[in-house]
Amino acid sequence: LIAERPVYFDDGLGMWVVSSGAGIDAVLANPHCRVRPLGEPVPKGSEGSPVAAMFGRLVRQTDGPASAALKRAIGGTLATVDGRTVHALVREYSAKVSAPELLLRVPVLVIGRLLGISTTDTVVACVDDLVRSFVPSADVEILSRGNQAIADLSAAITDDNGLRRRAYREGIEDVDAIRANTIGLLTQT
Repeated sequence: LIAERPVYFDDGLGMWVVSSGAGIDAVLANPHCRVRPLGEPVPKGSEGSPVAAMFGRLVRQTDGPASAALKRAIGGTLATVDGRTVHALVREYSAKVSAPELLLRVPVLVIGRLLGISTTDTVVACVDDLVRSFVPSADVEILSRGNQAIADLSAAITDDNGLRRRAYREGIEDVDAIRANTIGLLTQT
């Protein structure tokens, strides 16, 4: 495959496939393959807002050494999560919500609890408001709700959460970036 088709479009997958190490290195080094477009580090329309400030600190939306260090801290934190604990939390929260709410509420509540965030209905609503504010077409009202969600979620994060402890041990002291990525993990559920 490497010799015959180092780069090709796979119609079945609907995407490009790069099969050689050199090709992968070239793609990863190409400025057109960055996490975010150079001219748009945050969603259009959110510039200068708390939503933009948080979004700009998310490791999944940024490149560079500081981002890489925090990515390692996040990975290390998540690697310590015990599957039995996750299963018990899923069972606990699933028993408290209706079937239509399972997919939206339970993941946020479980991840929140694992990260040391007070898990309430308000947290779930805040995550929903925040995710809606990331959309480039978000209007002023949606962006305002996202800004308020950041404040509320920040207040819900305990000082002694696993990501913060791990980040500090690894020499990462950017409290705003740690907080943003703690909240960011909730938005990925």
